[in-house]
Amino acid sequence: MAACSLSLHRKQIMIKIYISELLKYSYVPLLYPNLGLAEKPSRPFSLGAFRHYKKPVLDIVDNPEQSDFLLIPHNYFFVKSNKEYIKNFSFLSEKYNKKIIIFAEGDSDEEIKIPNSVIFRTSQYKYKKKKNEIIMPAYVEDLSDVHQFNTREKAANVPVVGFCGWADFNGVRQAIKVKVKNFIFDIKKITSANSEYAAKKQGLLFRKEAIKTLTGSKLVKGNFIIRNFYSGHRKSIEIPAQEARLDYIKNINDSDFALVVKGNGNFSFRFYEILSAGRVPLFINTDCVLPLEKLINYDNFVLFVDYKKIDKIDKITADFYNNIGAEQFSKMQKAARAVFENYLRMDKFFELMFLKNKINDYL
Repeated sequence: MAACSLSLHRKQIMIKIYISELLKYSYVPLLYPNLGLAEKPSRPFSLGAFRHYKKPVLDIVDNPEQSDFLLIPHNYFFVKSNKEYIKNFSFLSEKYNKKIIIFAEGDSDEEIKIPNSVIFRTSQYKYKKKKNEIIMPAYVEDLSDVHQFNTREKAANVPVVGFCGWADFNGVRQAIKVKVKNFIFDIKKITSANSEYAAKKQGLLFRKEAIKTLTGSKLVKGNFIIRNFYSGHRKSIEIPAQEARLDYIKNINDSDFALVVKGNGNFSFRFYEILSAGRVPLFINTDCVLPLEKLINYDNFVLFVDYKKIDKIDKITADFYNNIGAEQFSKMQKAARAVFENYLRMDKFFELMFLKNKINDYL
């Protein structure tokens, strides 16, 4: 018994990290309990993602030699052009034999060539994921904190598929821009002989194609609110943020399946919000890598549709829905909520990675 208690105690000892100097940029959310919450006024509702993340999961030390890891305290894409700043971390890493923790938050999947590093990133493709990369959840608000979601009963043979958000061009200029980018990916697919380049097309076109198929089908019932702007940033949103948020939450609540398609990066904020609401994501899989795949069996609560079969999304959804019972459908919703609450909400994810020190287990 004593040995078991000692083992448990050791697991709870916080990792020691060295962060060097802070620059003018905002620091990564991992450090919020240590350094204070950093407000991001450009992203409405963003602070809700850290409502439960109050207790530090690591110690900040002044001496790199005493640390377990070095941590670049800013989003890598903010500081990557500061060569001296990055070089200093590499120097300390080599001198003290410490790994560098890097957060690469956002849409980019570019390769980060920093030796002896552990890279937490939100966006990546399975075909190009590196061994030193850990896929992390996007920072999202737990929707069950602001709305009471009840388990949705399986009541009809025709499933309701919902989507509320950006799924249309806001003008000819944007349409041309998106199509040109996607044409470039088609060329790269041919010249590289890598079929997965097609998955890198911008999500807006995948969304349009999926919604077009679902809307024209009698096998499913569409519950769609289509916008031609992005609601996740104050510069792009064109209606009051609170109104957009309420529409979005109601759409998820009133749907059997909530459509998930990547954006510019190969990940989706809405995926985690749907899980937080206890709804079943209808996930267009564009060669995605999801967090904690060694631990979480996503097939238990997510309906995946390969992007190459997007023209059959209505039949795949209807067949799946008609072949499961009411109890299984209820269990999927409860499992979605439980996995978010226990593993994918930011406080739980950071506790698992840092407080319980599972970093090496997921490399």
